[in-house]
Amino acid sequence: MNNAVIKIFLSVLNLISCTNPSFAFQIWVSGHDPVSGPEKNPAYPCDFMDLFAPNAPWENAAKRVSVFKLSTAFVLKGTDDDLRKTFSGLKERHIALAVETGVLFSPNCGKGMEGFANPASAKAIAYRVKRLGGDLQYVAMDEQLWFGHFAHGKNACGFSISEIAKQVAQHAKEIAAFFPSVKIGAIEPISDLEPAEAISKYLKAYEAAYGSKFAFLHGDIQWSREWETPLANAVRVARSEHISFGPIIDSDHPADDNGDEWAQHAQQRRYAINKVVSPSDLNALIIQTWTKEPHSWLPETSKDSLTHFIVDLK
Repeated sequence: MNNAVIKIFLSVLNLISCTNPSFAFQIWVSGHDPVSGPEKNPAYPCDFMDLFAPNAPWENAAKRVSVFKLSTAFVLKGTDDDLRKTFSGLKERHIALAVETGVLFSPNCGKGMEGFANPASAKAIAYRVKRLGGDLQYVAMDEQLWFGHFAHGKNACGFSISEIAKQVAQHAKEIAAFFPSVKIGAIEPISDLEPAEAISKYLKAYEAAYGSKFAFLHGDIQWSREWETPLANAVRVARSEHISFGPIIDSDHPADDNGDEWAQHAQQRRYAINKVVSPSDLNALIIQTWTKEPHSWLPETSKDSLTHFIVDLK
């Protein structure tokens, strides 16, 4: 074996030895943007756009992130300049673009409910991303089964599972007309209120309506309810349907007064998930906040920032 071959072998061996086996999956991230940030925490300026400046201080975190998920509000209401900068910044860092959205509609119900939208919104999202130079690789359908079928209230629709699947498939096709390679997936809450059998039925109904399976299932764990057995069941359903699964890692603890406290509670939830399902059963971790913290993205060296949590994630 000559010296050149030995050097190559040692380089590969070193790469393998330095690889963290617990991160054999995608890391997604989603947080405050110029539209949602001021609403969640008006006391602080939103530094979201600083992420995409040259040499922005999240180099190590960016290397860990596979997918960056934007809100529908930012995609539809953000400025052209901000969106162009976001799309180009993600491309420069080799991070895939995703959007979370809901597409359900009825003229008779659903008004003001999460998961429902103007019937033209899916096409509007795809058109605007395309026009401004984005490459939409993932779309996460926001709890359509829960809000369309299980949710209660005066505006609830109580759609059949097949009706929900048909609506979601219809709008997924509209998006795919702009981005033929886009991967469409589902987010659903994980608790004793949404049986795994219903999720399985929804996945099958979508496949029948769309012509192919959802690409992924992401679990929004309802921490205040019984979630351990439902999480294990959701993983089982995803495996049986041959689609990837990932839980959302978040915190809504009332004591989260800064990003560091949010991160500590989110990390505790990560450990709790590992006690229920093996990391080898997960294809993704979705780091996401809907609460006022962490209010800052940068720098990754600050314990109060969301990018620091990404770097520090065990």
